[in-house]
Amino acid sequence: AFWAEHTEKMNEIPMDEDTLDALAVAVGEKDYFVYSFTAESFFHKAGFDSRRIYSAAGSWEFLQCAKACSSSSVFPSSEAVHEILSNLREYSVVTNDCLPKCSHCGGDCIPNVRLTDKFCHERYSEGLSNLISWLEEIAASKTRLVIVELD
Repeated sequence: AFWAEHTEKMNEIPMDEDTLDALAVAVGEKDYFVYSFTAESFFHKAGFDSRRIYSAAGSWEFLQCAKACSSSSVFPSSEAVHEILSNLREYSVVTNDCLPKCSHCGGDCIPNVRLTDKFCHERYSEGLSNLISWLEEIAASKTRLVIVELD
């Protein structure tokens, strides 16, 4: 129940539209890449090009096998979160039959965020590869690089 409530909150955090608009204007047509270590998927939600985002911490929008039995045992969290919270609100308890199970091994699932050494990173590997390629291109062209850290 804790993870379901926390995931729902993380997925519903309102984005600071003014900040995102200002960032979009600042980026404009510039060559950019987003390296994000938050799991709220703000840049995805704000419409930034997903090929130019690396989400190192994962995303609350997904669940994964707690044992990481398979790199493909990652799936959207919304349906499971909705079922758990509906069950909790209706019965004041979460029953085992509404908890999400891994489709590969039948084990428990946890949020697909960097919580343990069992974090399933494959979903984010393309973003990491794209980031590395982009940095190599920047270095080869000797283009000046500006790094902006948002807090």
